Amino acid sequence: LEANDCPRYFADPGCSQPDSYLQLFFDRFWSEAYSEWQAITSQSDPAAVKSGLETFYQTHREDFVTSYAATAPREDIAESWMYFVLSPKPEGNNLADQKILFFYDFPELIQLRSEIIGRVCGYFNLPPGP
Repeated sequence: LEANDCPRYFADPGCSQPDSYLQLFFDRFWSEAYSEWQAITSQSDPAAVKSGLETFYQTHREDFVTSYAATAPREDIAESWMYFVLSPKPEGNNLADQKILFFYDFPELIQLRSEIIGRVCGYFNLPPGP
């Protein structure tokens, strides 16, 4: 399957599922920036892509939890997930905070976060976290 044949976010090797967390995240947070990101990442020169992504991040710095998150929607959701699991619930209202708060919309993910924190704390003999 080619990216042009995909009506949703194309995360190589295929289309994201319509109701997947990835697609919901993409729809909510990438609809405006995706064409700009695609123009950068479709270049054939790796140095131009790297430079373009650095500029993309600097332009949209408050939209991402890390600079690496700006390299692709799938990396953005992964980095945002990491912050969701390992950080206190954000109180800010910038787009990066909204991406972390996205996961709080799903009770099953809140439960999974709790289990992960409990297991990590148990492994290191620490008191349970937030």
